[in-house]
Amino acid sequence: MNTLFLVQNLVPYHVARINSFSQDFTNDTFVLESHAREEFDILKVEEAHTNFKKLYLKKFSLQEFRKLIVANNISFIFCSGYSFRSSLFALCLGKGFQHVQVFACCESNYFDNRRNWIIERIKSMLVSSFSGFLVGSESHAEYIRRLYRSKLPLQIMLGYDVVDNNHFAPKKGNSSRQKNHNEIR
Repeated sequence: MNTLFLVQNLVPYHVARINSFSQDFTNDTFVLESHAREEFDILKVEEAHTNFKKLYLKKFSLQEFRKLIVANNISFIFCSGYSFRSSLFALCLGKGFQHVQVFACCESNYFDNRRNWIIERIKSMLVSSFSGFLVGSESHAEYIRRLYRSKLPLQIMLGYDVVDNNHFAPKKGNSSRQKNHNEIR
């Protein structure tokens, strides 16, 4: 019963979220970067600061992904989003393996963009295929509630909002912010 976090590019906020999860999870936690791009190299984190193991695939195909799931006894997959090719692969495998549950980490809000009903309908079909969701705030959860149409009970886990926290704030004394300067978030 191990967990796999499937991310496009592993960057510091993913590491913070996954480290937080793996501290409370008793089995192994793995990470697979499905689309590592060189432009994110500046954001790479030393593996010495992680509480998880990285997995690698030479080629990201459905067959290779299936082998990785079986070899590492994966029961839970957390995808970074619901519309990436890797997320769709995870959904296919979740349907094929009865013991694998697939969750999406979602950070979209309904009010982020103008909405097109056709696109929202397609999103609704995708979203309704997941076992549950990990979201960063109540507004993210509300958007998932709008999209979800499955007959199965909706499972939403509220994690911390990685965008609006102090994890990446400058340490005291190193701040370039002025003392009386108010931030707008």
